[in-house]
Amino acid sequence: MEPGNLVGKTLAGCRLIASVARGSMGEVFKGVHEALQRPVAVKVVPIASQEKDAVDRLLLEARALAKIEHPNIVHVYDVGVQESLFYIVMQFLEGTTLKARFEESGAMPVDEVYSVVGGIASGLRAMHDEGLVHRDLKMENVILTTEGRAKIMDFGLVRDSGAKDEYQGRVVGTPPYIPPEIWLGRAPDGRSDLYSLGVILYALLCGVYPFKAKGAKEYRELHLKAVPKNPVEVVPEIGDDLAAVTLKLLSRDRGRRYGTVAEFLKDFEDCRRGKAPEALKNTGRKIRCGFCESIMPAGTKKCTVCHEALDVPAVIGLQDRTDEVPCPACGEPRDRRSRACPRCGQGICGNCLRGAVVREGLCAECLAIG
Repeated sequence: MEPGNLVGKTLAGCRLIASVARGSMGEVFKGVHEALQRPVAVKVVPIASQEKDAVDRLLLEARALAKIEHPNIVHVYDVGVQESLFYIVMQFLEGTTLKARFEESGAMPVDEVYSVVGGIASGLRAMHDEGLVHRDLKMENVILTTEGRAKIMDFGLVRDSGAKDEYQGRVVGTPPYIPPEIWLGRAPDGRSDLYSLGVILYALLCGVYPFKAKGAKEYRELHLKAVPKNPVEVVPEIGDDLAAVTLKLLSRDRGRRYGTVAEFLKDFEDCRRGKAPEALKNTGRKIRCGFCESIMPAGTKKCTVCHEALDVPAVIGLQDRTDEVPCPACGEPRDRRSRACPRCGQGICGNCLRGAVVREGLCAECLAIG
């Protein structure tokens, strides 16, 4: 068979009926499994007999996919070589790529973001549990089915911890999504996939990528040296919770990212339920007690003033309330009308409501004037 004109041909018992995608590594066809009479997707890559390394890499991709049965990962049915054509027979999915959806509609509604990104993360967790790192997670490699389910596909750069890494020390992937450690030639791990997931989450929330560049060299500089704009500065409705989670995924130092997908999903689910995520501890933001409205550092479990639980706090920026001023003693925010700081107990001048009480309920400045 000659590659490039396979429609109507039969490969691996599958009749190829239409080309649906084409890339540098081959072509994907919609086909019909003739024995089972069910639709399939067939990825076809032309190879030469001497290209043993290429065949080994393709087999690694197929075996990696075949190891996992998960609702958020495309299923593999068969793999092999026929007449100098390497093929992978996979589940055929009706739908569109996440990239096509993004280019058409931009930012997603937050409820849909929870569903789509949560699904991608669940698929990643299944991969990581099998010792696999995707290494090329991007919107083009996620398909949204007609039911709205996200499924990860195309494992062409997958790394299997139990096999030799053919790409060791090389910068591989797609520039907008490549994490800093890969740009530096270091070995990827699960946190590298989480960085790429952070790029997807940022784009779906904000309608723009965290970094935009003209080429690989410029992307490298941005990923290694720049800090993404806080998502709430792009779309204020996102809120501090999701913004903190997104920025933690995009930490340059992978030691500051989530250690596992499970940790990310815990914070992500807390955001969905209106609880403050653990990621807020690293943002310098504050939370307000829902009972006495005292201001506490993010991540505090109980209010130190009234001792009520802070399990569903309202996350705020201190500049958001004009009726709050810093305590003259401890510097923590307090209501400008209060006569004592709820944090440290320092009395506030009853005349100017600004200075700390020295005696007789007045601050030193007001006593001097009097």
